[in-house]
Amino acid sequence: MSWNLETFPKSGDTVEKASAAIKSLQPALLGVVEVDDTGTFGSMVGDLPGYAHVLNDDPGAFTHVGLVFDESRVSIGEVDTLFQGDSYAFPRPPLRATVHLTLDDGSEFDFVAIVLHLKAMVDEDSEARRRDAVEKLDQYLRGQLELGEQDDFILLGDFNDKIDDPPQWNVFGPFLDAPDTYSFLTESVAESGDYSYIPFTSLIDHMLVTNGALGELGGEAAQVFHLEDQIGAYESTVSDHLPVGIYATGTASR
Repeated sequence: MSWNLETFPKSGDTVEKASAAIKSLQPALLGVVEVDDTGTFGSMVGDLPGYAHVLNDDPGAFTHVGLVFDESRVSIGEVDTLFQGDSYAFPRPPLRATVHLTLDDGSEFDFVAIVLHLKAMVDEDSEARRRDAVEKLDQYLRGQLELGEQDDFILLGDFNDKIDDPPQWNVFGPFLDAPDTYSFLTESVAESGDYSYIPFTSLIDHMLVTNGALGELGGEAAQVFHLEDQIGAYESTVSDHLPVGIYATGTASR
């Protein structure tokens, strides 16, 4: 799952409501962005039975990205922060982590998770910065795939743009134009008209995988979890984004 927690904690009720949502959804792995208060966030995760977390290494930053994981199903190996110093393309440096996941059918899945929070806003410069970030991510991933050490990558987080924009405005061209290499698990969500960003009813939170990961994951396309239908005053107390996730079933039963 991926969830933009909008300036966590947004209100005095955020911890209680976000914690209850995580307990209800029970994600094996949750990418989070906009963690402003790392101490409060750490305390919240510490109170979630069986869960732990890692955050990106970005000293002095006002906000962070990270992973929350169920230790009974997930173990985290090497953790790194990518593109440090490239604040133009990556104002929030991505977190990279090697992940070992036990799926519901008992199969094992090893992959690399990269948590993203790309530049926000709709002005021309912000769009150019997202486009630059996508081009650099494509170059990075292709370099990693050429090394042959790992071919399963999952990028998740707030991409801050729509994948169904017309080609002349679409910043995700390097991914969308290479279907033999990449797949957006959120593509069908976009096609259905569903949304993850409440104010604009737009889908800007995504899950992108290299195609080596598709067969390992099993499961279906991503879905949006409409917590605003379950949590009172959700947008004003928790977040203006909704979590996006996939039920990964694995391959052992196939």
